[in-house]
Amino acid sequence: MSRQNEDRPLPKGHQELTRRSWKWIREGLTRCAENSGDRQVCLNWCEKFPDFTVTWREILQGQHEELVSIAIKTEDYFNLPPEALVWWESIIQNHPFGVLFAKDDYAALLEKRKEERTR
Repeated sequence: MSRQNEDRPLPKGHQELTRRSWKWIREGLTRCAENSGDRQVCLNWCEKFPDFTVTWREILQGQHEELVSIAIKTEDYFNLPPEALVWWESIIQNHPFGVLFAKDDYAALLEKRKEERTR
């Protein structure tokens, strides 16, 4: 029986990717709570991938309020209460908020290019 992976911790990158996803989730939840346009953009994205986004649609439509509140209050994913950690674990990697941040990044990139051309 091989012990090749038995003594190895998770790759360093895995924890950082999880923390980065958590940061985006918290920012996205806050933006969607404050801005119905952002919420609709995320809901539209969820409609494109219905098999993977059922829970995210529920969240964006106001369900799971207690878990959302815990999420917004908990800066580090690994500091969540055990029950919340288990619940969020299954959906952390397929959050819809990337569409918001990609849109922001693209707009910033266009502005930067425009400034560079006018120099």
